[in-house]
Amino acid sequence: MSLFIITYHYVRPLKNSKYPNLKALELNKFKKQINILKKNTTILKMENLNQVNLNKNKKFSLLTFDDGYVDHYKYVYPILKKHKISGSFFIPIKNFISKDVLLVNKIHFILEKFYQKEQKLEELINQYLTKKKINLHIVKKKWIQSRAKRRKRNFDNQKVFFIKDLLQNILSDKIRNNLVNYLFAKYISKNSKDFHRKLYMNEKQIKILKKNGMHIGSHGYEHQWYEFMNFKNQRKDIKKSFKILKEKNISSNLKTFCYAYGSHNKNSIKILKNEKIDYAFTTLKGMEKNINFRNKLKLKRFDTNDVKNLNFN
Repeated sequence: MSLFIITYHYVRPLKNSKYPNLKALELNKFKKQINILKKNTTILKMENLNQVNLNKNKKFSLLTFDDGYVDHYKYVYPILKKHKISGSFFIPIKNFISKDVLLVNKIHFILEKFYQKEQKLEELINQYLTKKKINLHIVKKKWIQSRAKRRKRNFDNQKVFFIKDLLQNILSDKIRNNLVNYLFAKYISKNSKDFHRKLYMNEKQIKILKKNGMHIGSHGYEHQWYEFMNFKNQRKDIKKSFKILKEKNISSNLKTFCYAYGSHNKNSIKILKNEKIDYAFTTLKGMEKNINFRNKLKLKRFDTNDVKNLNFN
């Protein structure tokens, strides 16, 4: 048995769009990937994932879509419906409560704005941090010596990777939130509420997905790096996400979870076990040959960039 789980984020027509340099999958490429996966595998519904252990000679795939973008409703859903296949959609639950854009997405659009001008962006960040008496050069030097090696798999060049890590992890919560909000308001949009409405699926759209056979799972409440959080805060974030899914009548019978950024540790696994979560998904690259109690809460996935190189033989 071979199970290929594929990760998708932004899926949209990029050419001539407002944000042509966003790290997204071009819609036509997505259509081609669906045809490739249909030809070489049986595309499963999440609810039928246990079938992989019953068919040892078959090849399966599972389509997962992270972050709850409106792309998934506007572009992905019609294609899945046309092909009569199901996808699994993992929603950061804070999107229902707050009308502000998630920090991770603000960073994506800031980087889009400064595509191939990352040096200029770093200079702007340095100017801001200098006023806060933070020496960016020292911070970067320490990062190169240690954290640059922390993640072996990354599709960004080192300059982009550093900026992402700086704005997501290295700086304190207060400073990085203020800095990202400043850059977003200055260079992307002063109306975060309107940007939010155009970026994410709303509750009605998600319920339509569910009604039409799509699976809805949790992507955490605040889209956090769990590896940097203690047990108590991880548990609070996880429990809150499933509580709201249930209250909104969006949760599926099968309880699934997708780690934001793929970030997790032993505490994350322990909490999910205690919460009786059926499956959880990482960003670790690889194919699964079976699903069992050892791996069901840390299932590997391939990025959409990997699909063209997958060996189905």
